[in-house]
Amino acid sequence: MKKKLRVLILTGSGHLGWSKHFINVLYGKEFINLHIIRLNQPNGQLSNLSAFYKMIDKLNIEKLLRKRTVDLMLNLLYERHDLYFDDIINSFYVHVPYRGGNHPITYYKPRIGKLINIPLKCYDYHILKRKNIFVFCNSFATYSNWFQFNVPGEIIYYPFNYARYFIDPHKINIAVSIGVFSRFKMHEVTMQIAKLVKNIKFFVIGALNDPKYFEYLRKIKPSNVTLIPNASEELKIKILSKAKFYVHSSPNEGLGVANLEGMAAGAVPIVIDSGAFKEIVNPNIGFRWKTPEEAAEKISFLLEHPSLWQRLSNNAVQKVKMFSPEMFEERIKRGFDKLFSIYFT
Repeated sequence: MKKKLRVLILTGSGHLGWSKHFINVLYGKEFINLHIIRLNQPNGQLSNLSAFYKMIDKLNIEKLLRKRTVDLMLNLLYERHDLYFDDIINSFYVHVPYRGGNHPITYYKPRIGKLINIPLKCYDYHILKRKNIFVFCNSFATYSNWFQFNVPGEIIYYPFNYARYFIDPHKINIAVSIGVFSRFKMHEVTMQIAKLVKNIKFFVIGALNDPKYFEYLRKIKPSNVTLIPNASEELKIKILSKAKFYVHSSPNEGLGVANLEGMAAGAVPIVIDSGAFKEIVNPNIGFRWKTPEEAAEKISFLLEHPSLWQRLSNNAVQKVKMFSPEMFEERIKRGFDKLFSIYFT
């Protein structure tokens, strides 16, 4: 009888969230002996993000790993993107990276942010030079940083439950933008677009993370913009169902789930030409733009050509299906098949 591979999973959510899809795939393989360690249980392995508790987490994980001899470790700690353990155990290492772009402070204090990004990139380089790393990435935009180091991996777009969204048959001239009210979401650029398209009503929906920034937006917004902080899920879905357009101005999105929400509701995406939008939004489903003026032109053009808008809307709804939970697991299966063929043949 062939010896089973001993696989250890580090997770903060266990069978909840998108970690469950990785677990489901591995449970279906007869040659896997699976061990799952959840770090959000009240046993000292805390999920606090402060530096002190990260250090405690790492010490606890090291103790657990030294008790086991494993062939493969799967790190699903989405928020603990700076914990690497391939130097303390003899195992292959799989990681779902969180950091794909710049540190958020870059958008608040650019000079400080650039300085912070230097050691972060150096740390990535230090890790990627090591062997036995395989990465699952949420988009090509994040994988590209790893790809330059010839690190094997698989792109697995986040699972998206599009069944919750619906299309109102009587859509009206509404554009929606979704994103937390923080400076790095660049809502002021959406305000510029709204000023150029006065016959469209804009709704900006998001959690109220930065009250000062929210007050700033209230002062500069044109009359055709409505800001909705902390909207309920029901209200958001209802507004999206009536919207003809989804507008997004924040660059370097890893995937852009809010954009997928708009597409699922039949809103044509008008998004900035950056990040993972380059992978998702093509001329068959919407438009990417580089300037607010270009975004306004695209919206006005589609208002004058309703048949084209309808075709793009239909295509956007179909495109969203490639991000279903079922497709997510199919990509995970392909990734594991690739990993096992590289390291465990």
